Amino acid sequence: MLCSSALSWGKVLKAGCLSEPAFTIPFFSAAPYTPCECCFGYVKRALRLHNLVGFYSTPRECFSLATVFQTKDGNKVCANPQDKWVKRAVRELQKRERLHAP
Repeated sequence: MLCSSALSWGKVLKAGCLSEPAFTIPFFSAAPYTPCECCFGYVKRALRLHNLVGFYSTPRECFSLATVFQTKDGNKVCANPQDKWVKRAVRELQKRERLHAP
């Protein structure tokens, strides 16, 4: 709970960067040398679709499921996968991906 205000925003706490706002916290799973990121909070407001470039889901080893959006400026933002806006954004990003696939 070192950066609780940043965590409540749905941002990542990066190892070694405790003063920087963060979205996910890297940790090591039971398998040796298998890092993964987990979210400990969700972004409070919907993100604008034109700012998003990609997404992925957190692994099953995490305590809470989340969709992590990657933004144009390189940030990663945790979102609740049950929220309507998250489902819509995922559909739109998947559509973009299909349109740009070779």
